[in-house]
Amino acid sequence: MFHFPVKYLNLFPALASIFLIAGCSPPPEKIEDQCQRFVKVMQIVVDERQTFKNNPKFDRDILSLFKDFADKSVKSIKAQPQFNDNSLINYQGQFSKLYKQYKSAGSNLLKSGNVEKNPNIGYASLNSIQQSIPEEKKLITDFNSYCNAHGFQVKI
Repeated sequence: MFHFPVKYLNLFPALASIFLIAGCSPPPEKIEDQCQRFVKVMQIVVDERQTFKNNPKFDRDILSLFKDFADKSVKSIKAQPQFNDNSLINYQGQFSKLYKQYKSAGSNLLKSGNVEKNPNIGYASLNSIQQSIPEEKKLITDFNSYCNAHGFQVKI
């Protein structure tokens, strides 16, 4: 007759629950689903940015709206559920960094005291925005190349 030591019986519930939890966890989200989710967010961001690009006016009100847009974009990009794809995690970080730069440059331009005391701040901020535009375009193109392979892309 087989005799099982009683001291090991205490481990049984813990081991059973570990195997049960591990076996019941949902499968990881597919890359296609992650791309689709990210593309939806980026499409909204790109569409909103397009309104600034098409606006011939560049004044304090537009600049304030642009800064708010950049802030909202960073928040919506970061607010997505965690990606398990390293490329998408990288794109998320790059887009967040880019829109933070836009927000920072817009904030510096809106602080009239900074620009009046030191015009170089204004020039540097405008230069930062100008340099970020081609960077944004390249980032969206690269992102589209990656997600297009999975059936999704941001329409520019």
